[in-house]
Amino acid sequence: DLMSDLIGICYKYCPDNPASIETVQQIFQTQGFNSFLINCIAAYTLPKYLRMKGDIDTGTENNVFYQRALFLLNNENVTLRDKLLGMMFLISFEVDYKDPWLVSIRCKKFEAMCYEAKLNTLDAYQDLQLKEYDLNTCEMRNVWYCYLINEIIYTANTLTPMKVEFNPENVYLPHPNFNFTPTKMNPRKILNSTIIEVISTSPYEIHTNFNSMARLIWLNQAFIPVLNLYSKFLNTKLGFERMLIVNEILNSLELVQYYFYKFDLKTYEQNVLKNPSYYGTTSQLSALIIFHHSNVFYHLLLAKFYTELKQFDLAKKYRSNGKIYANELLKFTKRTLKLPNCSLPDLDLTLLYLNCPWIPTAIVQTSRIYIPVSSASDLQNLQYVVEFCRFYSYFNEKLKSYVEWCESQISTNGNWTLVQKLKVTEIEMFLDEI
Repeated sequence: DLMSDLIGICYKYCPDNPASIETVQQIFQTQGFNSFLINCIAAYTLPKYLRMKGDIDTGTENNVFYQRALFLLNNENVTLRDKLLGMMFLISFEVDYKDPWLVSIRCKKFEAMCYEAKLNTLDAYQDLQLKEYDLNTCEMRNVWYCYLINEIIYTANTLTPMKVEFNPENVYLPHPNFNFTPTKMNPRKILNSTIIEVISTSPYEIHTNFNSMARLIWLNQAFIPVLNLYSKFLNTKLGFERMLIVNEILNSLELVQYYFYKFDLKTYEQNVLKNPSYYGTTSQLSALIIFHHSNVFYHLLLAKFYTELKQFDLAKKYRSNGKIYANELLKFTKRTLKLPNCSLPDLDLTLLYLNCPWIPTAIVQTSRIYIPVSSASDLQNLQYVVEFCRFYSYFNEKLKSYVEWCESQISTNGNWTLVQKLKVTEIEMFLDEI
């Protein structure tokens, strides 16, 4: 019964799960607790299970599944496939509870395993039996996607060029026109709506964790070049070269906004009510929020670049539009997340929020569009982000730094002409409150 609960938690609350439920059930029935994958899943979900029972302080000391997973990791009887699937859950667990140095070593080992299994050329030599959509192939493709996500996070944090290329010839990439089913089609190409390609229903439509992961990968393959362009812009002083970079970013933004309707916030709320088992998951919610965060980031970046180019009207335009999108995202969180001292949400998805470490980072990054504060609305939105991060910090002490950062940004706004636009008492009352 416990294992059934833990596996259920995995498929509802894991933001990046590469395995199908059929595979997990089959392995549990044949190997039981001797399976590396099963112990990794249980190790990852046990703290979430205990948290739901009221135990917030959950670590590694009493996690018997984690200890057993470490024991089985070097067992020669564990297949490479099970290790690849299990390592994702093991790394996700250690990110929350272990030293970052250990996590980085684990990620390097995972990288070596991916290349050993030749996941980087998984779809380069497909045979005539069309195995590109069987579960085993899809799961291995998902493992490669997970590796790409780790690389993307590292690239975003360090602002260094990504060393791995998104190549649909070697590993199929999702395309929105086909409900994010991976194909050989270049995902950066906007297809005419009259183009119809017949693809039989794939696991990426059936399995919600496959679909959400495909959405993330599609978004990230569009977004990663922008991070590289950001670094290039900062290192370039010539005006015409900078304008070329801005044009490339505008093209990337066009791609993202063309498929904006596939990430509509209100449509998602309706879908959760109609089909909660498919849409009411942490992975689907994460993909949705990260899409809207990325959209705001595009506008923030363009506002910064146009300011550097002294095209202030365009800078103001993109900052204003970015605020509109950010406002919609925060309104969505208010409708779906239960916070202390805030009104009750229309649709309570609080548990989905709490099980994704990426969401608070995305919300904090989105809040940068309001700095420097230029209106009472900006101030109120920043106040909400402070409460948002404070709530998360109750469950993860590492996130207390987000609260401190938000508070410092408000108190040192950097635009003290703000006093002329807002009542001084309003600012002082807010600062006293936080």
